[in-house]
Amino acid sequence: PEVQRIAKSSVAMTIKTLGSKPRLSVILEDLKIKEGSYISGHSLMVANVGCSLAYRAGWTSAPTLFKICLAAFLHDISLHHEVMARIRSMDEVRSVGLDVEQVKELRLHPIRAGEYARQFSEIPTEVEQIVIQHHERPDGSGFPRGLNATQISPLGALFIIAEDLVHEALEDSGITVNSFFEKRAAYYSRGQFKKIATAVRGG
Repeated sequence: PEVQRIAKSSVAMTIKTLGSKPRLSVILEDLKIKEGSYISGHSLMVANVGCSLAYRAGWTSAPTLFKICLAAFLHDISLHHEVMARIRSMDEVRSVGLDVEQVKELRLHPIRAGEYARQFSEIPTEVEQIVIQHHERPDGSGFPRGLNATQISPLGALFIIAEDLVHEALEDSGITVNSFFEKRAAYYSRGQFKKIATAVRGG
C-alpha cells in the first residue's frame, strides 16, 4: 500500500506540475486528447509501475519519480497509431503489416520523443535519455541504437523493465512482481537490469 500511495502521489504531482507551467501544459493537453486510448492508458500505467519499481529499488527522491513520470507521458508522444504503440520490438512489425513509412516512424519515435523533450528547459536531461532508450533491450536487440545492458542508463533500464511489466500484466492478469522477475532472471542478468531486479526483490 505504501508503494502504491507513493506512485499515485508522484503521478498526480507530475500532472499538477504540467498543468501549472504554461510551456509544459502542452504535454498534458496531448494526454487529454488521447484520453481513453491505449497510448494514454499505457502512459499512465507505466508512470505508476515505474514509480513503484523505483521506490521498491530504493530510488525514492521526488526528482527521480518526477523524471519517470515525465518520461512515461512523453515516450510515445510522436505516435498516433495505437497499433504502433503496442509494438515492443521490431520482430513484431512483420505480424501487424506496417508499411515502409510506418516502420520508419516506429523505429525513429524514441529519438523524436527525445528531441521533443529537449525543447523544454524545464525537463531534466535524463528524461530525454530515458525516452530515447525505452525500446532498447538488455541483449542489444532493441532500437533505435541497439544498446545493450552495459550501455543503458540506470533510469533507462528501470523504465524498460516497467514497460515490460505493464505489457506482461496486460497479457497475464495473475502475474506478480516476483513471478515476473523469476521468469526474466536470465534476461535481466547484466548491468543495471540485474541491479534493479535484485533491489526490487529485496536482495
